[in-house]
Amino acid sequence: MNKDKKILFIDAESASLRGEIFAVAIVGHNGEVIFNGYYHHEVLADPTSWVAQNVKISGTEFASREEFLKAFVSAYEGCREEYSFGEYNSLAVCGHMPAPVEANLFQQSHKEAGLGEFAGPYHMLATDTLLWVKGEPANSESGYAAKHGLTLPEGYIAHSALSDAQLTRIVWMDLTK
Repeated sequence: MNKDKKILFIDAESASLRGEIFAVAIVGHNGEVIFNGYYHHEVLADPTSWVAQNVKISGTEFASREEFLKAFVSAYEGCREEYSFGEYNSLAVCGHMPAPVEANLFQQSHKEAGLGEFAGPYHMLATDTLLWVKGEPANSESGYAAKHGLTLPEGYIAHSALSDAQLTRIVWMDLTK
């Protein structure tokens, strides 16, 4: 890993794997919370949906999807001064589930909230590949953390954007030390 490049850690919650994003958290390289917000998507009101039963939202509530996505884009682009590198001031992002969820976040942000053509993440990184290469189950950051005695984020709640972004950071840092 290039130690000069700082990475942003992102988790997004969505109405389905390729559905509308309604909650996002960005955690910085040193663990700082850069963004944690959501808007109340209609899927959360359906008590029979997996999303309503499992996803936990936290952070700042935005009145509309448009305000939420614009606030995310503003926070993300605000990271350029500290986190960017290269010709396009690229930002490296490690997603909790980058394909398809966080990739979809950036597509939606580009189409709906003015994220520029060259403003998306480069590189889009993932812990699952590192876990797989190390012979670990690639589908469970929390399982890896438990197996290796890593301390979960304080108040960790699975399927919470902030908790999962923090967990992704913890696992990434352990895997790349």
